[in-house]
Amino acid sequence: EGTGFRVPDFICLLARIISLIIFSLVTGWKLTLVFLSISPLIVITFNVLIRLMTKFTVLELKAYGTANSIVQEVLGAIRTVTAFNGQAKELERYEQSLTKGRRIGIQKGIMLGTTQALSNIFLYGGISIIFWYGPYLIRTDCQHYSAGHWIV
Repeated sequence: EGTGFRVPDFICLLARIISLIIFSLVTGWKLTLVFLSISPLIVITFNVLIRLMTKFTVLELKAYGTANSIVQEVLGAIRTVTAFNGQAKELERYEQSLTKGRRIGIQKGIMLGTTQALSNIFLYGGISIIFWYGPYLIRTDCQHYSAGHWIV
């Protein structure tokens, strides 16, 4: 597939992140350090979310691929299956492969829901800490912090 736009986009996003962190540190370093202390948790949970999604999607596709191969095999030899009265056996084999895929799908949903909940807790928890700590800094450190610093 190639790298195409991936490398320039990555460099652009990295430069944007670094410049925003530097600007925030220059503007209001206390408030920025509070959020930067929480940001590794957010990044880790999003990383775990992506890895789990990839892992379970591959497992789910393999399970449903097995079910698909059973269907293709039976339809390819439908005369033989019918001649030896093997419809019930093949149906049971197909249902077992679907059960495995369904079980993996349920596990995927539980894991993804849990990691998404954790990432939202960390993200919105960090934002709520900023909404609490920003006005606190405005009240106590009036010379260096204003509402404009808090918004930045």
